[in-house]
Amino acid sequence: MINNKKALCLASMASNLDNFNRNNVKILQSLGYEVTLAANFNTIEDTNSQEKIKSFIEEMMRENVIIQQIDFTRHISNIKGLIKSYKQVKTLIDKKYELIHCHSPICAAITRLCAKKYQKKGMCKVIYTAHGFHFYNGAPIKNWLIYYPIEKLLSNYTDVIITINKEDYDRAKKKFKSKKTIYIPGIGVNTKKFAKKLLSENDITSFRQEKRRALNIENNSFVITSVGELNQNKNHSVIIKALKKCNDTQIHYIIVGQGILFSELNELIKNLGLSQQVHLLGYRSDVNDIYRLSDVCVFPSIREGLGLAAVEGMASSLPLIVSDNRGTRDFLNKDNAITCKYNDVDAFANAILVLKENRKLCEEMGNKNQLLSKKFDISVVECKMRELYCDLLN
Repeated sequence: MINNKKALCLASMASNLDNFNRNNVKILQSLGYEVTLAANFNTIEDTNSQEKIKSFIEEMMRENVIIQQIDFTRHISNIKGLIKSYKQVKTLIDKKYELIHCHSPICAAITRLCAKKYQKKGMCKVIYTAHGFHFYNGAPIKNWLIYYPIEKLLSNYTDVIITINKEDYDRAKKKFKSKKTIYIPGIGVNTKKFAKKLLSENDITSFRQEKRRALNIENNSFVITSVGELNQNKNHSVIIKALKKCNDTQIHYIIVGQGILFSELNELIKNLGLSQQVHLLGYRSDVNDIYRLSDVCVFPSIREGLGLAAVEGMASSLPLIVSDNRGTRDFLNKDNAITCKYNDVDAFANAILVLKENRKLCEEMGNKNQLLSKKFDISVVECKMRELYCDLLN
């Protein structure tokens, strides 16, 4: 198909495009769009390593995707950075794109301001995927004072707002002025990748033993795992403190991810005497295998748009221990998870011990989660995104 239309996808960081836009690029290209990806590909703020970012860029360029550097910042207080990125985005958008799809709050705000004159004239369609608004039921008042009025204003310059949880959808549908608001269940999870391998019981046991041995974890240990950036919101520290409360050396906690709190979490682990039980693995490309050696997926975030890592844990047939927030509520029911208040160390400790002492309950919850995860499968999301793009193209 000959490309005769141009599409622009933007996000603050390269990892956002890597995680959120791979399938969107394929869909847009199949519909005849020349695709440009714009983000900050050269920042230490990114959760992906420079090696992984370089690999992503090279892969996209092999697929004839245009790469554009924008010096986005993740910090709203960085006025100089905001002004610089605004000028860069304005220059880019002046090249005329029929479709613009933006992610990340700051990036999306800048993009819609730069694109509004074209959007208002009907010269381009603007889509904003909100991966969890900063304002939500129970959010700090400052979030409502800063982010809510900005998002409400910018919705006037948005053709479609995509929300990934029901609370955000209801609010945007009722309060915002975008031409269309839709709900899509996240960015999609390849549930087949995380599903249990079709192996014999002996092979599964051997696999778990091998993977655990590589991490210096004894085979009879009870392993809980969290996947997510090491930041305040992901709230790993509450589980580390809960592990201390459990007072059980057979329980191990794996944390997959990197971020600014690595040193702080490492210090906490040492101070609590848990260096032999808590494993900070950093970035891993084998998350599916990490889940397979685990007994429980723990997801203690303070807030979430949805919670991709938890859905991956569900697809891996693991029971969940999660904090109660507007994102996790979209996949929780009374039978598939134990829910705790995000700052309740005792509740998390009790939940860990309950599942450790009841392996049958773990299995029952895990089997239910594997079935529930299918509604978040990548095929479901791809179908909805293709339908959306086709509607806008026509």
